[in-house]
Amino acid sequence: MLSIDNYLSPIIRNIDSSLRFELDEADIVYIDKVRQLKLDLINNRVKLKDVDIVRLDIAESWLRSFQEYHVDMQDCSKAPALNQKAFSKRVSEKEKLLKAAEPYIEQLESIAANTHCFIMLTDEQGVILRVVEGDFQEAKNTNTQLQLLPGGVWTEATVGTCSHALSILLQCPTQVCGSEHYCESFSHSSCSSAPIFNANGGLEGVLSIASPYIQRQSSHSLGLVVSTAWAIQNEIQLLGKNRLYAIPAQERSPNHSEAQFKFKEILGESAAMLTTIDNARKFARIEANILIQGESGTGKEVFAQSIHNESRPRGPFVAENCAAIPRTLIESELFGYEGGSFTGAERQGRIGKIEQANGGTLFLDEIGDMPLELQAVLLRVIEEKKVKRVGGNRSIPVDFRLITATNKDLLKLTRNNQFREDLYYRIATFKICIPPLRERGGDILHLAEHYIKLYAQKQKIRVPSLSKTAKYMLLKYDWPGNVRQLQNAVLYAVTMAKNGQIRPEDFPSEIVLENTQANNPKAQPLTLGKVNDCGKDKITSINELEKVAIERALQQTNNNIRIASELLGMSKSTLYRKIKEYDLFLKN
Repeated sequence: MLSIDNYLSPIIRNIDSSLRFELDEADIVYIDKVRQLKLDLINNRVKLKDVDIVRLDIAESWLRSFQEYHVDMQDCSKAPALNQKAFSKRVSEKEKLLKAAEPYIEQLESIAANTHCFIMLTDEQGVILRVVEGDFQEAKNTNTQLQLLPGGVWTEATVGTCSHALSILLQCPTQVCGSEHYCESFSHSSCSSAPIFNANGGLEGVLSIASPYIQRQSSHSLGLVVSTAWAIQNEIQLLGKNRLYAIPAQERSPNHSEAQFKFKEILGESAAMLTTIDNARKFARIEANILIQGESGTGKEVFAQSIHNESRPRGPFVAENCAAIPRTLIESELFGYEGGSFTGAERQGRIGKIEQANGGTLFLDEIGDMPLELQAVLLRVIEEKKVKRVGGNRSIPVDFRLITATNKDLLKLTRNNQFREDLYYRIATFKICIPPLRERGGDILHLAEHYIKLYAQKQKIRVPSLSKTAKYMLLKYDWPGNVRQLQNAVLYAVTMAKNGQIRPEDFPSEIVLENTQANNPKAQPLTLGKVNDCGKDKITSINELEKVAIERALQQTNNNIRIASELLGMSKSTLYRKIKEYDLFLKN
């Protein structure tokens, strides 16, 4: 699938990029240009090949709406509806979709309750199956006016160009805003839609988030509807799978782990982390092998568990660290063994980790440390989906999702003949690279505050605050041990804090020493001091000093507005105003 950006409306892209929440004059001019282009195109005053200000899919849909379906542009808001008998039959036929979607639509209801939006689920034929309104009167009025009711048939042939009709036709996410719609009744509306596919790859339905206002949509609206549609799709596919070889719970060994983490529990607001989480969600819903790469302590198993809970939550999650098992035992640990196959073997034999993962997920951490001779065996298991126990002759069918992880450069190992190249390309269908903590900007403080609260509650003490100098120290430290090191450092600091505040000296000595002037000359406090100009001290204006301080804070926090505003001691709204006032550029 293409990036979400490829499916955005140009109107929304412009609003997002300029950090605005209202339409400006340029937006209105653009919307009028789109409306005029639509009229020129359907009246043959402009050729399709000359269209350049809207997506080609939109323009083609306008032509179909006009030429093939003869939809009235001025009066097409009242779509036909199924009678009660036909609708009841359709609901019965779409029971699996409705069942899979219900918990996710309930989650979206909390969003709709406080926004000017409504949520709509349709089947693959455009029949509306479910509608959830927001509490705002505008959303209710729009719903009444457009008759967005269960049983309504909304397609390109009945209402012209709209986002969910295009999602049905193109089978991809779509966002349509304002005059991009064919019907003038929708000229002030906006909508984001995403398709839902069944286990056979066929279109099952479409989920949409719509609003009576153009500016109420954003790139996040499309991202939200896409991720929710994927979750529903995953649930449908799980419901449709036949677990012929799943091991009954009582026959699984007690070594398999429980996958406790889900994506929503992964803390992170930095662009690097949000992108990583988004990619991992996408990969989770496709039954293919995943390789997770990252330094020690970045949370590779957290991601593995989240992927499992997104793709095979009802199956077991079995984790094994290839570097922690003695070389002589790793074969029997992974593949199991038959009774009496070697000295010391249990008489009844033992099931291996691969069989334990049947119907679920096998997570092999530190895959780069797997012996070469076993890599060939693992490769055969991946290809054949069958496993032979040590000392046995029978091939046992297995159905598992393989996730591997490493902090090593596997491609370099393959070049040095330390890792099989054919195995590498089998396990790395999708790769997830978790950014180190030092590259996550303001996430450092976000995580630190989370762990401060957690450890304070465990110790039954008042939650201490972080001093500004402590925050700065945490942001400047390199964190070689990543999140795991941060957890330990925060536990230490919470224990050592005095008078309800954590200061730099409360952290472990290696962090404090690293940030002293002797070891790190760049570790300067965030202050409004003098700005050096050509070797001479120049007393600058308050505005200049404030601008420099804001620039430094944004740089140090990776443009995290919340953290930067805390460092600067101003509200988020004030910081946004200052950014605009000083014409500062926020990098993505």
